[in-house]
Amino acid sequence: MPIIKDDELWEQLRKQYNVNSNFEAIMAIEKECPGIVMKSYQEAVNPKMLYQYTTLQALTMILSTKKLKLNSLKNVDDKVEGITNDIGNLKKYFFASCWTSDGTESIPMWNMYGAGMAGIRIELPENPFVIHQFDYTSKNLVINKNDYIYIPDEYVINDDYVLLPKSSLLEPIVYTDDESLLRPNVIKAKTEKSAHLELGKIGKYKSKYWEFQKEVRYLTNVFPGAGIKVLDRLSPDKQSEVLLNGIFSNVDIPIDAIYLDLNPKILNNIRIVLGPKISESDRILIELLCEKYAPNAIIQNSILTGKV
Repeated sequence: MPIIKDDELWEQLRKQYNVNSNFEAIMAIEKECPGIVMKSYQEAVNPKMLYQYTTLQALTMILSTKKLKLNSLKNVDDKVEGITNDIGNLKKYFFASCWTSDGTESIPMWNMYGAGMAGIRIELPENPFVIHQFDYTSKNLVINKNDYIYIPDEYVINDDYVLLPKSSLLEPIVYTDDESLLRPNVIKAKTEKSAHLELGKIGKYKSKYWEFQKEVRYLTNVFPGAGIKVLDRLSPDKQSEVLLNGIFSNVDIPIDAIYLDLNPKILNNIRIVLGPKISESDRILIELLCEKYAPNAIIQNSILTGKV
């Protein structure tokens, strides 16, 4: 949870925790999630930056919509990701936005993801998202509202799937040659009526061939078959049966991406590095885009300009 500077949000928090001051709201949050206040302070004072090599088209969508797209694993370049050894292909249930933690410019990254060095690299702090006040009172489900603070309600409250609750969306990729991690067995226990699935390995491991990426990603996944309101009317055993049947039956879901709302104040200070081979016309377009959508943006040339 980042440091909060928005007066309207402070008012919402005071109402949510039924307190009179911002300090009391902070104490209530700390009691509910021990350690989160100090972590938020450290992140605000010394934020960790992430970098994404991308295209002018992608930048246009990010700035104009103020949203970050988490793409289906169906569309990532590592074709092994999301394929399990025992159930098969689960790609369509996992969504990721891929970044790198390496601030040093990379020729391979420029070539592969930065439009052949004619694109851009964007820089933003970790978790640059709007905080949502998830509002749903459940009868039969145990819901920690802090697991959904970055997720718009439309993805949490729907009739078709359940978004897996996560206290943090950010996952550093682990590079390995271990096939049991790259194509894991996810069924850990199974009977005629139930099964225990371990899906936590999916989307977190890649072959060492990709190690140059030094990737960090925002990652989440869904269970198909029924939404949260439907499950809330069922017994715990029936809830598990419905969700597991969705996975084993390869049920489709009506989304192929998840869009997270970016904090406008953070986005307004985005840093954009222009690719070494960017055209003058694209440079002008980026300047006009930032003038309209992010007037405080920092635009700078690549250190590789004129060298490659």
